Amino acid sequence: MSNEESLDLLESVKGLAACGSEAATNWEQAHLVCLFIEIERKIERALQNLIEAEKI
Repeated sequence: MSNEESLDLLESVKGLAACGSEAATNWEQAHLVCLFIEIERKIERALQNLIEAEKI
């Protein structure tokens, strides 16, 4: 899998996590909201790492 494909995949997963966070908010499930927010943060870190690796 190329870096570009990995970036696309991570962007898609990040979007899914954001949807999960929104759904959990609507269901008033605070623990799930926290979980999805943490997943989004980790995905964002992975995206940034891939972007930085491409620059090198």
